[in-house]
Order: sequence, then structure tokens, then C-alpha cells
Amino acid sequence: MEAQMLTDYAACVEPGDPTNREGHAAKVYFNSVFFPGFTREQDCLINAALNYGYSIILSEINRAVVAAGYLTQLGIHHKSEFNEFCLSFDLIEPLRFLVDKKAKVLKEDADFTKEMVSLLAKDVFIREQKQSLGNAIGLYVNSFFDAMEKGDPNRIAFISDGE
Repeated sequence: MEAQMLTDYAACVEPGDPTNREGHAAKVYFNSVFFPGFTREQDCLINAALNYGYSIILSEINRAVVAAGYLTQLGIHHKSEFNEFCLSFDLIEPLRFLVDKKAKVLKEDADFTKEMVSLLAKDVFIREQKQSLGNAIGLYVNSFFDAMEKGDPNRIAFISDGE
């Protein structure tokens, strides 16, 4: 049921999302992944882990963007004079699920700092090859720039966790 709702919301998103389909989809997504009534505003272990995990992945993307000679400030969909990482926020979107999955299985007594940092060593797949997430992010970011330069979105090498 949730999958169909997300598909329906995706089909209705308009430029600028004036009907807030993305927000509605996020509510359905987070409620199905974590628990009914979950919101990103709650003060809880899950949100702390999500925030920290997203920051770790974002930092690795920032490093890869800068290492490739590009600016993190100039985004495609994320645009703000107050956000120094607009491009990195664009690039993190397909990777958020890795953090979400890790946060979902955290135990109350877990050291979420250690657990989230360990994400960078997690084995993932990119171009059908096993890599650590830290290495795969660099490959993903470089494939994105290659795709942009060649005008071919099929050149983007996406990361999967093999599950």
C-alpha cells in the first residue's frame, strides 16, 4: 500500500512542488520505515542517528566534489544562497536509504556515532563491483560529473547495497 502511495505521489510532483507531494511522500516513507506517527522533528535516537549519518555521507560527498574540482554551492535542484552544499544535497538523495536502514536497526544502547561512522566501511556495489561506501561515493560523484560533461545521465553509476 505504501509503495503505491509513493508511486502516486511521485507521478504528481510538479516543478517547485507547489502541492507538497514530496512532503506527503516523506511522511508515508518515514512512517513505513520506522513507525506510524514518526516525524523528523521528534527528539529521539532515530533522528539523532539520521542527522549524524546524513552528515557523514554529506561530508564524504563534499570531499569528492571538491577533489573533482567542482563547487558544492551550485546545485541542480537544491538552490539557496544560505546553503553552501546545494550540489552535495542533490547528490546525497539516492544514498539516504543506507543511513535510514542503519538507523532502523539501532538498539537503544547503541553507540550511534560509531555505528554511523562505520557506514563508510560498509560493502556496497557500484558498477557491479564491491567497494566500501567511502570509495563508492567518490566513484558515484565522478560518474555524475562525467554524465554532466557528456550530457548522458546513463553514465551515472549508482550505489546499491546488494539487498
